[in-house]
Amino acid sequence: IIHEDGYSEDECKQYRAVVYSNTIQSIMAIVKAMVNLKIDYSSTTRVDDAQQLFALSAEAEEQGILPDELANVIRRLWSDSGIQSCFTRSREYQLNDSAA
Repeated sequence: IIHEDGYSEDECKQYRAVVYSNTIQSIMAIVKAMVNLKIDYSSTTRVDDAQQLFALSAEAEEQGILPDELANVIRRLWSDSGIQSCFTRSREYQLNDSAA
């Protein structure tokens, strides 16, 4: 009811950085939890993607952006069955409610 007419374009722009930050933080939390939960990636190339995620994320969050390169890394990670398995076990680690 609060936003039954949707958001204005300005409101969308205003929240974009928050959404990007939440997305980055959430996928990073899942990747970190995989280690603790001893969950493997379905593809070994996702290990490189995880390293790239951490390398690219600080600057992106600081600037409030989601560069294409980082978005593609997140997309590949999210499509991995190991990531999906870890996500289904999110009650076992701290994951933002906004990630669900």
